[in-house]
Amino acid sequence: KFVHLVELAASVLAAFGIAGALEAAARPAPSAGAPATAQPPEWRRARLAGKISMFAILALALACLVGAMLFDPAAHAEEWAAMGLPATQAARQAAFDAWRGALLRGAWLLALVAGFAGAATFLRGPRKARFGVVAGWALVAVLAVDLALAAKPYVQIENAAPRFEKPLPADYVQSQRDPEGYGFSYLFLTGQRPVSPLQLPFLAAMETSGLSCRDPMMGEGPDSNRVKALIGFGDDFRRAWAFWGTAAVLAPIDAARYFAQTGLATPKRLYKTSPGAGFRLAPAATPAEGQVALLEPALLTPSLAVYHSWRGVEDGFDAALAAWKDKGFDPAREIAVAGLETHRSDLAPEPANWSENGSPCIRDWLAARVQAEPKEPGVLLIRARRFGNRPLEALVNGEPAAVHSANGYAFAVEVPAGRVSVELRVKFPGRALAVGIAGAAAFVLLLVLWLRTARKEDAA
Repeated sequence: KFVHLVELAASVLAAFGIAGALEAAARPAPSAGAPATAQPPEWRRARLAGKISMFAILALALACLVGAMLFDPAAHAEEWAAMGLPATQAARQAAFDAWRGALLRGAWLLALVAGFAGAATFLRGPRKARFGVVAGWALVAVLAVDLALAAKPYVQIENAAPRFEKPLPADYVQSQRDPEGYGFSYLFLTGQRPVSPLQLPFLAAMETSGLSCRDPMMGEGPDSNRVKALIGFGDDFRRAWAFWGTAAVLAPIDAARYFAQTGLATPKRLYKTSPGAGFRLAPAATPAEGQVALLEPALLTPSLAVYHSWRGVEDGFDAALAAWKDKGFDPAREIAVAGLETHRSDLAPEPANWSENGSPCIRDWLAARVQAEPKEPGVLLIRARRFGNRPLEALVNGEPAAVHSANGYAFAVEVPAGRVSVELRVKFPGRALAVGIAGAAAFVLLLVLWLRTARKEDAA
């Protein structure tokens, strides 16, 4: 990020330098008899500022160079450990090399900027304009080459097709239900070790198909909700799957056999893998060919339902997770709702549906409509991936209603008994939007006034 800021500053300085050089070249040269003091005071101040800037930027470039030469990786071991970064020697050395390289690149980029500023300050007349154009284009070329060299180590050729092919597990889930609000689990395939989508390309393709990955990926820290849930539930897979609304569990054959024997999940499909082709999943012709099983959890919580029992909790993911971990919490009948008092009922959750003019759908990511017909008043659980963490506002039968946090990551709205229609819309902060529009309008107005003033001065 430091190097990118330097490159951005260099580009801005180059643009202003070229504009200033062309403007200076377009001005008529002073007559032969004119005194040397005929230049306006602001020109002299600008040249003085240019000289000061040149020396200041040179000093900063020298500081970067000295910092790169004196950088000692061993002196920063404690900071490295405190950041929770990988402790392997190879990872540390790579990071140290990157830091030293960033300082060196920053030093010579700053030196280029200083040279450009100095030349534009000391040169006069047509030479200044020619130098501004040449140096500006040279700086742009240097920045382009520098970015290319910096990015080259991170560019690798791969077959991206598996990430965009619709996986067979997603086909099965979509054949059973609308995937909106449901997820999948993959950690049993990797021995409970989080991986990157680059290692298992079909993970990204599963998410593209509408399913959310409920397991952490490589690089997620302890503050990640998926990591918290993985650690919090431990071996209680039934609660973990119900908490996330997991509709598909991918597991090796031995694990699938265990889940089937214990009644935790039911095998639905068998696949064989082809690691050489991006770890694709293909149908297994016989059980003996099966390497990966697709299982459906026995307790599959709906993405839309009216619950009649809920546990009142404080707002936040941690409080909802603590409620779900409580052995007295019934994941088949209860949800954790922030901002409401605990309520219990013998009624099971009742279904609800996305609807628009009678056809199941979600209109877009800004708004959606849900219809239900509960027997008694309850709480409508909305687990919609496309809304993400955006704040929502709701209309229940046309009347405004409060939207509560459910299970720490979903939404809940109180609904009455009988036929009910709930309109959900993304809530935009009105004050922030008004301030943003006013600020943008003020900026445009000031820019227009400045341009008009500059034009009048040029005409005079």
